[in-house]
Amino acid sequence: MTVAIPPVRTTAPDPPLQQLLMRFTGALNRRRAYAATHPMVVAAEEQLHESLGGLLALRPVLTIGVAKTELLIDGEPYVTRSSYARELATRLHRRGVGAITIQVGVPLPQLRESLAWLAREPAADGDNEVEQPPSLSSITVTPVAYDQLALGDAERTAEHSAGHLWRSLAQIAGSANMADAASDSADADDADDAPERVLAKLRDAVAAPDIAQRTALALLDLTSQAVTAPAGGRLLLGEHLLRAIDALGPAALTQIIRAMGESAAQTRFLLQAADVLPTSALANWLQIAAAASEQAVSQQMLDMLAKLASLAADSADEHTGSVVRSAAQTVVQCWTPDEPTLSEPVAALDRIAMHERTQSGSARPSAAHSTMLESSRLVQMALEIDVAGTDAEAAAETLVSIGVGSDLLRWTDETTTTDTVVRLRRVATTDKAIRQLLLNEPVDRLQARALLEHLDPSAADSLLDVLEKAEARGTRMIVRQRLSEFGAEIAPLLLARLDNAPWYLVRNILTLLHEIAVAQTGSTAGMESLARLLDHPQVQVRTEAFRLLMLDARAREPAIRRALRDENERIVVLALQALSEPQEARAPISPVLVNQLMEMVDSAKQSDAVRARMVRALALTNGDRVRDWLIGLVVKKSRVLRRTTLVEPTLTAVAATQVLVRVYSGDPVAADVISLARKEGIDRRWQPRDQPGSNEFAS
Repeated sequence: MTVAIPPVRTTAPDPPLQQLLMRFTGALNRRRAYAATHPMVVAAEEQLHESLGGLLALRPVLTIGVAKTELLIDGEPYVTRSSYARELATRLHRRGVGAITIQVGVPLPQLRESLAWLAREPAADGDNEVEQPPSLSSITVTPVAYDQLALGDAERTAEHSAGHLWRSLAQIAGSANMADAASDSADADDADDAPERVLAKLRDAVAAPDIAQRTALALLDLTSQAVTAPAGGRLLLGEHLLRAIDALGPAALTQIIRAMGESAAQTRFLLQAADVLPTSALANWLQIAAAASEQAVSQQMLDMLAKLASLAADSADEHTGSVVRSAAQTVVQCWTPDEPTLSEPVAALDRIAMHERTQSGSARPSAAHSTMLESSRLVQMALEIDVAGTDAEAAAETLVSIGVGSDLLRWTDETTTTDTVVRLRRVATTDKAIRQLLLNEPVDRLQARALLEHLDPSAADSLLDVLEKAEARGTRMIVRQRLSEFGAEIAPLLLARLDNAPWYLVRNILTLLHEIAVAQTGSTAGMESLARLLDHPQVQVRTEAFRLLMLDARAREPAIRRALRDENERIVVLALQALSEPQEARAPISPVLVNQLMEMVDSAKQSDAVRARMVRALALTNGDRVRDWLIGLVVKKSRVLRRTTLVEPTLTAVAATQVLVRVYSGDPVAADVISLARKEGIDRRWQPRDQPGSNEFAS
């Protein structure tokens, strides 16, 4: 049998599919990080279920094949420059997943059960026990080593799978000769009748439950491989499956399907077969499936399916064939106990009838799809003729509301700037559009960056709201970067937003103000009012406020004095570092600040290392009072001989000695103490410790 294999195609990242895969990745990450009942987990699962509902409204089934670092959607490579697809593929591959098949109408509980299994860590190396995925009617997880399949080898891989099927069936039939013939049939045309002999034997043998069950497992394995195969491989395996179905006949197939036991396995097989069989065989397959499942299917449905399948075959129309499969699978889906039993068959009939009317030009597709198409056409027409009325703006708002605002921006970029372009671009960059794209996780980073590039400083207030409310760190980073690019123009707004803002937003605003001030060569107009933030309860806010105040000459010393009193030593050290800046940036230390440093050292409330830094800071001044105070830190009178000796060599005492040597080496009052310290220099404990930076004592 010769089957034409179409060339391998790639799947472009259309917005609904892109959003679904991003939400899939996010749901797995949150399920791994939090308990199943955590609000973030519940919300992520509900968002993923919503995306699945929207995507599966346009197709009967979604198949996600998994390679090591890439995904295949319905057998075709999914191409994107973003990292979410690679992350999802890597995670699923590590879990041992070869493919995931999701049927239309998947219930939320089944989705949650599948996510719970997928989020678990894989078994440790050396563990021989294989953890089987859950058996569900709407979601099938296939542990296939899909990364072993080369994208260009669809025909060879499919033939290998088909040969394995015939060998398995021959072994079940119990004939070694048949097994040899079946093995040869995969490679030689002259043995093409061997599978028929195998199937003829099985047709009589499936009355035995064991034979029927083994045959069922062999056919189920083939359909599982077929739904995850590239398009060409799926087509070839579908032909082999049809060959087996035709030879076995309805009676034997009924026994085989019933031998699968549980309804989930039966439904999985029926749905997968409907996904891979040629469209011309779907009406007959639905009739066989109904008899095996003891369900009813209307003759009207079968006639319409047959008619539509004939149309698809004659015109080679893939969309029409997809409608046939969707209708067949919808009917099978409604047979499961936990699914509706009335509305789904009616919906399938409506879908076929709508397609027929659409093909004849008497009706339109679904309302949502039609709305998107009509809005897109209206916007593009307005851009072409450079006329934008309220109807065009309303259409643009519709595109933004359904999540394709990036398309609107792209169209305006591709058109010469006109009043129409400006008006429609304004619709795509409103506060509502900004919030919808940047606050609904997972955020499409490519679309987000495209939107941010079109925003000007007038959008800064909306971006600050996003910076406050966005959950993802990546979103906050790209928003903050865009705000930084606006520069000094948004400084007044940033200052105004400090009041009543949460501490993490205050911190981000302060870092933005610092960048603006540095870019403006230290311009800090209006920032002296930030001194109040040195009393903020969050140390991160106090840190950023201090860094910003150091750029203002008038606020510098008051800020240092307040920071030195801070309960957090990190802030105190920042203040001391500010005192030790290079000479050209350093202001003289005032007597008030000198007194504060001396009092803080004497109080001994800070650690010895911090007090030593305070002592070294006093090297920036001189005077008899400071000299005498430093001497008092270094020497003491012995009780017995009443002579001058050195104190214990603490960090503070060693620092005081360093300052005396550096600043007062020519002072006769300090000479004796310096001489005594040099004599003690052979004691390693008096060697300089906690050394400052090289510029701390720069003259």
